[in-house]
Amino acid sequence: MISICSLIYRSPSYADAVWQSAHEFTPHLQDGRARFFFVANDATQEVLDHLRFRRYPHEIQVNERLTEAELRKMGFDPPEYIRRVYLGWNRAILESEEELVLVNSDNLFSPGWLEGLLNNLNEKQVVCSILIEGNHRRHAPFKGAIRGEFGRHPREFKKRAFLDLCERNRKAGTSIGGAYMPCAIRKSVAIRAGLYPEGNPHRASGDERFFAKLKSIGVRHVTALDSLVYHFKEGEMDE
Repeated sequence: MISICSLIYRSPSYADAVWQSAHEFTPHLQDGRARFFFVANDATQEVLDHLRFRRYPHEIQVNERLTEAELRKMGFDPPEYIRRVYLGWNRAILESEEELVLVNSDNLFSPGWLEGLLNNLNEKQVVCSILIEGNHRRHAPFKGAIRGEFGRHPREFKKRAFLDLCERNRKAGTSIGGAYMPCAIRKSVAIRAGLYPEGNPHRASGDERFFAKLKSIGVRHVTALDSLVYHFKEGEMDE
């Protein structure tokens, strides 16, 4: 079985959106070849109640909060909450089966997104999706992302237009590098690389450090050109 996991912490709306989109566009979830679960990572009581009410499978993670001085002593830069995010991702990996996919709570999916990842997954590759992103008031689109403005919140998502763009841009093959999530990886490979660091190392991100560790053990980072995923960017934080 394949595990698909998202962190969630403050938005029932995003929990519903990522769950529904994943199940709509992932045959593996429909026929039992995959399972989807959340890690409720320092989640609000509202989110915990919502997960229980909806009966969404989830693990609860409560992380220690550090001061910036304590964080720097560990060798990581602020913000402190990033440390807790990476602890959540490590929990997701450890709770998963051998083949796993990490997705953000502000991702929405398109046909073939999972198949594109799995078709290229092996012990020598970590495979990521192509992101489709619009403008954001604080963050530019990720380098290599396809530009597409399809809404800033799930309630205003222009699904039909998004799917049309995916159909026009989907193609076979892979490219080197790319975004860091959604990503498909073998659990044993992630553990061998030491999992995500507990924060952003100086002048780098935890994602960059983790993928550098993967490279150091012979695992290359590729993007599946037929796995297209929408990214609202900081969806839960903006909400």
